[in-house]
Amino acid sequence: MRERVGRRRWCSSNIIWRSSSAAREMRESRSCLGS
Repeated sequence: MRERVGRRRWCSSNIIWRSSSAAREMRESRSCLGS
């Protein structure tokens, strides 16, 4: 479970770090969250 939390945090950080395309951010966020 710890790995999952770390992965989620990294995902969020990655999305914020790459604040270039809103569409891409939303898509990556969904894929990252596994929705």
